[in-house]
Amino acid sequence: MARRVNADELIVLQGKQQFIRNVCILAHVDHGKTTLSDSLVCSNGIISPKLAGKLRFLDSSEEEQKRGITMKASAISLLHTKKIRRFPIVDLSTPVTSAPRESPGAIAVSQGGTDVGSLSAELPYPVSQDYLINLIDSPGHIDFSSDVSTATRLSDGAIIIVDILEGVCTQTHAVLRQAWEEKMKPCLVLNKMDRLILEVRLTPLEAYWHLQRVLEQVNAISSSLITSETFKLNEDEKYADSWEKEWLFSPERGNVVFASSLYCWAFSVPKFARIWAQKLKLKPAFLSRHLWGNFVFNAQNLSISRYTPENKSKPMFVAMVLDPIWQLYEAAVLEENLQKVRRMIKKLDLEIPAREINPKDLRGTASSIFRRWLPLAKTVLDMVVEVVPNPVVAQQLRIEALWPRLPLQERNLAAIAGLEGLVIKSATLSSTLACPALRTVTLQAKPIVRVAVEVVHQADLEALEKGLAKLFQTDPAVEISVQQSGEHVITALGELHLEQCLKDLRERFARVQIRASAPLIAFRESVALETAPGDETDRPPQLLLAPWSEEEDVWLCLIDWHVVSKQSQTSCGNYCVQSNNKKKLRD
Repeated sequence: MARRVNADELIVLQGKQQFIRNVCILAHVDHGKTTLSDSLVCSNGIISPKLAGKLRFLDSSEEEQKRGITMKASAISLLHTKKIRRFPIVDLSTPVTSAPRESPGAIAVSQGGTDVGSLSAELPYPVSQDYLINLIDSPGHIDFSSDVSTATRLSDGAIIIVDILEGVCTQTHAVLRQAWEEKMKPCLVLNKMDRLILEVRLTPLEAYWHLQRVLEQVNAISSSLITSETFKLNEDEKYADSWEKEWLFSPERGNVVFASSLYCWAFSVPKFARIWAQKLKLKPAFLSRHLWGNFVFNAQNLSISRYTPENKSKPMFVAMVLDPIWQLYEAAVLEENLQKVRRMIKKLDLEIPAREINPKDLRGTASSIFRRWLPLAKTVLDMVVEVVPNPVVAQQLRIEALWPRLPLQERNLAAIAGLEGLVIKSATLSSTLACPALRTVTLQAKPIVRVAVEVVHQADLEALEKGLAKLFQTDPAVEISVQQSGEHVITALGELHLEQCLKDLRERFARVQIRASAPLIAFRESVALETAPGDETDRPPQLLLAPWSEEEDVWLCLIDWHVVSKQSQTSCGNYCVQSNNKKKLRD
């Protein structure tokens, strides 16, 4: 069971900027953001490990739990302890005693004639360091993309989650572009690895090729963003190379994690490199460079060679990483063989309490084994600490995108009260009026769904107007307008977003009974002609509307137009369209 973190521990870390990481979770809808955040919350003892992945702790509202999707961004501060290597601080101005050394290369340091012990010359030495992780779980649905824009502005790094089976989706493109525009440091989590085993039943080798394809798809998006920015700024190849080191995902560099948020396990290539380095007596850095890729390990002479299709040996990633995971799933979930599970526990040298080994629920037993063998929270948060910079370093990297003139200091996420009536959508707070404003938050989509609202009781009209003002100020993607007829109109991103806005208006902001009209989408269409200059057929299309039959009350739409391209002239002819069934009657 994870240790319950005291709030005082987090408060102490808030003043240490170098040990703070501000990060948000971004992904397509249903790719496992909130399920993964459950395991991160579980690491601080807030929820039980058995509920991690099922409780959806950060989906705090009733509507979110009912629909099973995240509708509002939620933030939480977590404590994470990581092993780091640190150099000892030795005061060279104090005299060094001539006490006998216990080991070669050790020195004894005395202060004021008092021997304070010896320090090993094998530097640096490992220590445990606490970090404050400010985590924001953002929605994945396009209707709530305004919360994503706000989360990216507040964070220095992004955890990009991709469902390994679905691959790159629409919102994956959107969140990668959003993170790029905000100049964040990205981390990649390839989630739902268990689906490759339990649903599509891929072999470890087939899964390896599939992982490579998905990773290439994600990197293709990153490369297109880098190339576009390079051409836009007219920079040289050195500019592109520097961004490729930050934005191209490479498992051997530690910015990619393979995970199953449902079973609460995750691993990175450097983690397995350290595990095998101890067994094979090799350097972890050497194994990490070759563990991912087309390499084969020869156990007899401890050599590494290139993998070829004719080679009978498996790639190192398959043999050393995927095979053990597949074997555990096959023993516990597919075959439900308790003896094989016990042998796997012994082989992995794990200590699993007897109460967690349930012969009637080996699926739950597998989760317990994975939590101790490949803990998800530790793996993901270790990656965040290593990849995402602290706020002091991050603001130097992001300042050009936010504010190209003056430096900005940032530490933690905070809420500021007392700004009622002073801020409409977004604002920059400063101690001087000469301060230029930061760039406004970029929205992924524009509101298009409109609805008119009115109060049930006319006496509540003033409360409705105040509630609409609060809704307009709270949600960056909402537009509020008043028509000439006096109607109050709300414009939202989509029907789901609109439904949530009306719910907030009734229950949080106005707190009065209101009626809403049916949703309306303003549809506009135009015809663009590409014509050759001076051509005789260069004339606009004609749209004629005449009654087809007064008895049947059907209308005839006659379109007569010519489209002339630069290569060839194409005549579209005359079209008669019957409006009630949209059939083409005559060419």
